[in-house]
Amino acid sequence: MSGEIVQDAGVNPEAVAVPSPGEEGAPSVGIFGRDAPIGESAKRGWDKKMSKKFYADVHWRKDHVVVADGVVMRFKELSDIPAQAGDELYVDAIQLTRYQEFEKLLARGIRIFYLKRTDVIKKYRETKSDENDVKALMRIPQQFFRELTENELKIRMLLHEYRMTKGQLKLVKQLSRQAGDEETKVHYNQLIRSLRRRKDKLAREIDSLARSFLPIHQISERLGINSKRCLYGRVALVQLLLFVDFSLGLRKVMSYCWLNKTLREAVNSLTVSVKRRRKIKRKEVREVLKTIKKALKAVKE
Repeated sequence: MSGEIVQDAGVNPEAVAVPSPGEEGAPSVGIFGRDAPIGESAKRGWDKKMSKKFYADVHWRKDHVVVADGVVMRFKELSDIPAQAGDELYVDAIQLTRYQEFEKLLARGIRIFYLKRTDVIKKYRETKSDENDVKALMRIPQQFFRELTENELKIRMLLHEYRMTKGQLKLVKQLSRQAGDEETKVHYNQLIRSLRRRKDKLAREIDSLARSFLPIHQISERLGINSKRCLYGRVALVQLLLFVDFSLGLRKVMSYCWLNKTLREAVNSLTVSVKRRRKIKRKEVREVLKTIKKALKAVKE
């Protein structure tokens, strides 16, 4: 954590959430005082202190910019934030390079909320800067955030390892085809078998863990990919459910998937699994996304 503390007069914490009827504000105690929760007020006659809200612009390598009680501070690690069990941390993104920091915060009982769509920030910030990004987070409505759980954090790491393994497998296959002698080919083939086993192991772990908090079974039934041979398709489905906001209109969902390389690969992989053939059409991809939207709506009802 840097030693500098900056009082930011431009941040109005109380503007984040209007106190409910019968509530009154509490004065701040200290820079990160427990008696001055952001956007919250203590109810009359209620002895317990309300949970405190922190807002953070998460960086993959630089210090994080954090706002609480109208004060802007920088922390080398998110786990250094003086939050207690029950407090809430709102972040712009879940950076996998900061996996252990998020893990520590969750273990301390701190609730973490992340933006479902990072493009929303542009609508709520004035100019591009770390501090303005944090201020924008404070203005964004609650419905744009999703709570991070330990299972989701774990599955995000598994998906990262899965994508890495998949990329390595593709590269080794290319090198194998270019090998000039039999001994080199044998070496590559051994590596290919090892990477395939790892890919399958990761896929099974992802599929199993995702079923504990995502409606994988219901959607897989609708798509017809519940069999063992469709394991990779279900992994692609997990990626889409975690990283795509299906509350958007179908056209926006389609556009969002197409503009992101990882999501485009996922939706193509899922469609291939559904159609049982390598060559697919864009309208078939649209049908798959439409089916997911309908299935999610049915689950909520």
